Amino acid sequence: MHNNNVESITIINPLPIQLESFTAKQEGKNILLNWVTASETNNAFYSIYCSKDGLTFVDILKIPTKGNCTLQQYYSAVDANPFNGISYYKLNQTDRDGKSTYSNVVTVTIDDSFDFSIYPNPIMNEATIRIPYESNNSLYTLKIYSETGVEIACIKLNNKCTSLDTRNFQSGTYYFTLLENNISIQVGKLYTMH
Repeated sequence: MHNNNVESITIINPLPIQLESFTAKQEGKNILLNWVTASETNNAFYSIYCSKDGLTFVDILKIPTKGNCTLQQYYSAVDANPFNGISYYKLNQTDRDGKSTYSNVVTVTIDDSFDFSIYPNPIMNEATIRIPYESNNSLYTLKIYSETGVEIACIKLNNKCTSLDTRNFQSGTYYFTLLENNISIQVGKLYTMH
């Protein structure tokens, strides 16, 4: 005797990612965005969205996925141009089918009291590095890197204004990290033209 009952089985596709955390924190004048996934399946890429008012968001960064996996994956990105005051961020995940999901919104309030600058930028031959004058005994160091990540200069900043001679630099794009007591507080780009 045959059983003619037909059972319907519905296969539910798992979510493309299992997001464990999404955080944003100020680092100098930049915002460091970090997220951790527990697993990823058919994930195409991530996008970071930012907003000044928490209502209208703009896509500011795209980050490639690390591929299908069932292990924790760690990601980070930097918003080098955050809004003054409160910035709102959310993470968007887009799968290979074009479907996407958003994380919860996180906020960061920029404390722009630290007034560091390198000018002019682009630099022809020489620039001025300006740090705030404070008597808190902080030690400031500026590290400059080539586009390939090779450190090409390490400058101890002892005065409120220090000169940066770039005549030995090739024309191009460079990256800098400003350290306060050996802790990175700001990152950015420099451009040299000769």
